Amino acid sequence: MTADAKTIATTQTDNNGRFAELFLKDPSVLTEHAPQGLEWFTWLDSTSVAASDEDRLLKVVNLPRDEIVTLDVAKGHWFIQPSLCGADSLVAAGGTMDGSTVGIYRMHLDGTMATPLTRGPLDIFPVCTAGGKWLFYTDNRNGGNPQLMRLSLRTGVAQAVAVGGYSSLSPDGKLLAISGTLNPSELQLFSTETLQVVKSFSWAPDPQHLTAFSADGKSIFYVTRTPAGTTISEQPLDTRAPLTVATLPGKFVKSIQESPDGTKLGLVIRTPQTKAVLLRETH
Repeated sequence: MTADAKTIATTQTDNNGRFAELFLKDPSVLTEHAPQGLEWFTWLDSTSVAASDEDRLLKVVNLPRDEIVTLDVAKGHWFIQPSLCGADSLVAAGGTMDGSTVGIYRMHLDGTMATPLTRGPLDIFPVCTAGGKWLFYTDNRNGGNPQLMRLSLRTGVAQAVAVGGYSSLSPDGKLLAISGTLNPSELQLFSTETLQVVKSFSWAPDPQHLTAFSADGKSIFYVTRTPAGTTISEQPLDTRAPLTVATLPGKFVKSIQESPDGTKLGLVIRTPQTKAVLLRETH
């Protein structure tokens, strides 16, 4: 506090999520784009992504131009965690502004014609198989005991798959990687058709359990966070030992996905920065 007792010096932490590209030929190259307050994203093609931000809006980011367009989604609704569903639609978790029910919606790529597929009360983390046959999502109504569900987009019938939170799909839609299951030291691969475990890997559990298949479907990327930052690793599906892809000191990864052309990893990263702020009494 200053001598006049009208100004207080304090600190403010800038933790905005921004999109970054990690180029796999040289993982030391990390291209960060302008701060956007992003949280989750999905690649639309190798130069643009659809993403949700901290205000629960959906946006399309053109990466070469650093251009951001906010989608005109259903009025009175909010949306998070977009994922590509087939070639011409998105799925996202969303709900009305009062937040009483969170369900999964499907919409056109421009955000129009948002139609509910589930009605919650708390359905999150939607992902679609490549052909748009199945929708997988997490029913989180029980909080600490999330249930992964499979919904037929043809019949609308849903069934339980396993206990688990975050999941990712192989590019061909045949395998589902589930982390955060009853055995947190394993990353399990399920058949999307039979719902049986076809392979599992021992891994060091991370509170986020973030995973993403490679574009060729031959490996899985995952992140491990420490107080010092984030390590990105790659687990080949042929059971070889995992490889360290990159270490990002002082940066924390919110979401991860390889680009469709397989040349880079898309990341939403946060770099906490503390700065001094003066608060002055104005009356």
